[in-house]
Amino acid sequence: MIGSKNLPRVLAGFLMLAGLFSEGCDCGEVLIRQRALLLPSVEEINFGEVPIGFDVTRVFSATNEGERKLVINGFALRPEDAPFGVEGGTVSLGLNQNQDFIVHFRPTAIEVYEADLEILHEGDNTEPVLIRLKGIGIDDKVCTGCGGKDPECLDGNVQVVYQHIGGCEEDQCLYQATQVDCACGCDELLGVCALCEDAGVPEPPAAVDAGPEPFDAGMPVIDAGSSCGDGQIEGTEECDEGAAGNTGDYGGCNADCTLADFCGDGSPNGPEACDLGAENNTGDYGGCNSDCTLASYCGDGMQDSSEECDLGTTSNTGAYDGCNANCTLAGFCGDGNQDSNEACDE
Repeated sequence: MIGSKNLPRVLAGFLMLAGLFSEGCDCGEVLIRQRALLLPSVEEINFGEVPIGFDVTRVFSATNEGERKLVINGFALRPEDAPFGVEGGTVSLGLNQNQDFIVHFRPTAIEVYEADLEILHEGDNTEPVLIRLKGIGIDDKVCTGCGGKDPECLDGNVQVVYQHIGGCEEDQCLYQATQVDCACGCDELLGVCALCEDAGVPEPPAAVDAGPEPFDAGMPVIDAGSSCGDGQIEGTEECDEGAAGNTGDYGGCNADCTLADFCGDGSPNGPEACDLGAENNTGDYGGCNSDCTLASYCGDGMQDSSEECDLGTTSNTGAYDGCNANCTLAGFCGDGNQDSNEACDE
């Protein structure tokens, strides 16, 4: 039993403790403050080289390493116009819980891209939680030999296939890169999508209906090899867009699987104003541009650095105070030559 003499001391002790709790004492021996800390799985995501127009993805996770619940409110991208994006919004994470997020890279030009992705959260991290994003946009068209370009894997989930769309440089063909998303991964060795039943086995090409089963004619069947018009560039074929597509149209294929007329073949045809060949369509004065339009020339109505004047072919007549047909100045007052309509000119 507490004696009357000790009662004031006991009451004072209770009052002191009550004051510590009510004022929120920061003493570790009295109160322990629980914290929430956000930790991303990576500090940088590098997408590497990606053709323009493709949409490739990477995955990262965010983990709550603290002692209390943590809320992720979203993301901030700097610069905002960088071609990156994140799937996901507000997420609540308990102790040691994590959440995966998908990051997209969609290049729109041939250039190097870099950006900072900040994870917005209600944790107690002392510094902003940032992930550095990198990627390089490359041309989605490839100029190479006309024997066809094999498909390849861009990464573990994306296959790149190439379709012939015309010619480019001399003896070369132009191919358009197209993205194929592989549901069960892309076989890096063979460059094809894997079968979903067994991700280690490459997916075979789609079966083609060969029609009625042939009857036994008593003679062995001879393999006729590649066939022009089957849509596959093989053997000596320069191109093959299938029997229905080998029409000889400009920029396409002829019926015999040779290249039809195209800009850079050295002969003006179709919509071309000129064509000196891919190596010579350099845009030099008096020549051709790379798109087979006329480069600057005497008579185009635009005065170029090598011309004294140019009023256009129909106006370069050599009339007084005008232009000669070779884009030099015709007679004018002050040229030191007395012309028929001048009284003098020194």
